[in-house]
Amino acid sequence: MKTKTVVLVGCGLGGVLLLVCGGLVTILVVGVFAATQPVVDASESFLSLVGQGKTADAYALTAASYQAKQTEPSFAAGVKKLGLTEYASVSWNKRNILNDTGTTAGTVTLKDGSTKSVAFDLVNENGTWKVSGVDVGGSDLSAVKVTPSVPATADLDKLVHETLAAFGTAVRAKNFNTFYAQVSDVWKKQTSPAQLLTAFQTFVDKKIDLGDVKSLQPEYSPAPAVDADGVLTLVGTLDGDATIHFDLKYIQEKGAWKLFGIKLRLE
Repeated sequence: MKTKTVVLVGCGLGGVLLLVCGGLVTILVVGVFAATQPVVDASESFLSLVGQGKTADAYALTAASYQAKQTEPSFAAGVKKLGLTEYASVSWNKRNILNDTGTTAGTVTLKDGSTKSVAFDLVNENGTWKVSGVDVGGSDLSAVKVTPSVPATADLDKLVHETLAAFGTAVRAKNFNTFYAQVSDVWKKQTSPAQLLTAFQTFVDKKIDLGDVKSLQPEYSPAPAVDADGVLTLVGTLDGDATIHFDLKYIQEKGAWKLFGIKLRLE
């Protein structure tokens, strides 16, 4: 008995269906192009956001499994190091979907006209295609480690002054909405103005006034440092009418250091 074999192949221009029967091959164009468009759209959305400098939004398009491998600060530094922030356009030569996983591959053209190969792994999370892996010119984006340098002392002092002044205003107002608006997007996903108010209710109840913190000189101990995850930690004191012990953490978002955590104690 003669058998019939059906093979579905995806390519850059769409798909073909090969029908092999009795030694004769018939090629039929099928809708592979349309069927795999969701993973292409997800990949292009990712690239477009990175090219616009919206790395936080691009990071939000990555899967939970990806975010477990790379923090947002490292991600932002990584796409810049690999040149994706200069993205201009992309052409695809591979696109595929198998159940809840997908792949795309092609060539990215940068703003200066140079090109890089790019490949994406994607996964369907609750009906939305998310990026689970990115390869740029043979380099795995999640493996790129770029540690931001510690800012100059004057910039560190400015961070401390601005953070504690905003905190003092929130305590006096008994409202952390404005303070919350200034913190990092990553921390906003983990807390709320109401939770911040609850965490520092003691300061509010005791009507603690930090005073004019911007007139005080921060003393750091240990020395300010940025860890492997790109988190800047500032620990030290401000000596005024009372001694303010601070432990502040920041991460880089859109080129600026944003508050990621705060601990305060007064003597």
